[in-house]
Amino acid sequence: MFDQRLPQRRSAFSATHEVSGDVLIRKDYYPRVSEHFLGGHEKLARLLGGGETYSYYRAPNARKVAFEPQLHADYVLYSVGPKVKMDGNYTRYTYPDGSVTADGSDPSFKRLQAIRLGQSQ
Repeated sequence: MFDQRLPQRRSAFSATHEVSGDVLIRKDYYPRVSEHFLGGHEKLARLLGGGETYSYYRAPNARKVAFEPQLHADYVLYSVGPKVKMDGNYTRYTYPDGSVTADGSDPSFKRLQAIRLGQSQ
């Protein structure tokens, strides 16, 4: 957003980042390969990033807006959904270090960051 007015087409959220001057958006992304079986077999590849799905920036003085995604292609997260819908059947996530979770939680961006940076959790 380059003035004080909200865009006509937007979600319910207002600006989340106030920026003075030019805008540089640099974020980390990891490949995620997902396989689903319920409702038909499907295999998808997408990117997993940290933070909100949509980011809003208010930069009334910006002359330049740059987006520099940092893709960490060597750190792939694999997920396999359950084949049968039952209590206790959860999507299984396999992280790049070989660790596996299947507890009903969403994949952890922080965990991927820690694996890439060689940090313990």
